[in-house]
Amino acid sequence: MCGILNFIPAASRRDKPFSIVVKRMILLVTCLVMSSLSIGFLAVYINWQNNKSNSFVRRAPPHLYLGEHPTKLQTRGYYIAGVSKNHCYLASPSDWSRLLRVDSSGRVVAVPLKFSENVNVYSNAVWAVDEQHILLLDGLAGEIWQGDIGKFYMRRRKISSAYAKAVSLNNDTYILKTISENRLVFKKVDSSGRITVYPKFLDTIGKGLFAPDGILIKASGSDRLFYTSFYKNKFMRVDKDLKVLYEGNTIDTVAHPQIKTAYLKSSQSLTTASPPRIVNIRAVANNNHLFVQSGLKADNESLTMHEKNVPLDVYQISDGKYRFSFYLPKDISGERLTDLTVLNNRLIALYGQYVFRFRLNF
Repeated sequence: MCGILNFIPAASRRDKPFSIVVKRMILLVTCLVMSSLSIGFLAVYINWQNNKSNSFVRRAPPHLYLGEHPTKLQTRGYYIAGVSKNHCYLASPSDWSRLLRVDSSGRVVAVPLKFSENVNVYSNAVWAVDEQHILLLDGLAGEIWQGDIGKFYMRRRKISSAYAKAVSLNNDTYILKTISENRLVFKKVDSSGRITVYPKFLDTIGKGLFAPDGILIKASGSDRLFYTSFYKNKFMRVDKDLKVLYEGNTIDTVAHPQIKTAYLKSSQSLTTASPPRIVNIRAVANNNHLFVQSGLKADNESLTMHEKNVPLDVYQISDGKYRFSFYLPKDISGERLTDLTVLNNRLIALYGQYVFRFRLNF
């Protein structure tokens, strides 16, 4: 063996590992160049999306709201769980056992929760609060912990198999957003446990898993329900049986979801092949108006205005007609807007460690 190695010229023995190093360097440089091109293409695409005409304008009259003194929280990372009469409730995604209540004066107190039994919930369980109930939604377990406002005594209820979202109606009845055979399906579970399935509820929005996706909300202070699409210019007012009372259109012109999907054989599931274009980011409502946070720039807005502000488009609850829009800053003193809701004539916005209240003048 040593004789064979000695027979190979020294230069040849050195050239072989050197050529391997060169090939690896070329491969690494190629990967870096392709990654840079991909990032550059994505940046150009996003810039094109932000600058292109969306064929709509916003009406933004002045003096639609007045800011009030903010409330400072001890830490960041909360989300708005809901509102009830004069209170706003905040919860932390990293600590399900902690629920805060903020009153109209800005005073913050921890809600004195009591549970009927030992609690064992998944880490992604979330709180939801309305005029009558406090709910801890444990979707993966198919369970809901429910308590009444003012009593805060939480009782566990097994309602179904896993669900994605839930909205509480009266009389211990819930509307559930579920996934079945790669489709979104809404169900209603009443106090006796009877389940009603609504397989065609989303047919006018879209088919499948992603295209019809949106947010189902209950207006604060009432039992009015609204479903707003994430990916197209449509919302619906529905009753407790998910019967459509009317359909409305947001002011943009995206009539069809722009989503590409891919099928994963390993998990036998669908996923998005690329980030979809989100038309409507969130929606909240009070007794008179539906507020939709849009993700699109209007033609009468500059790119700078779009990048620094959050547009809220306002629609009449009575008939779904567009009234006007107003803007919230995306950040205040370095604190980014992370969540918002509406309570009577006040808009409540969460900016990092601060809770801001804005009195609505309409």
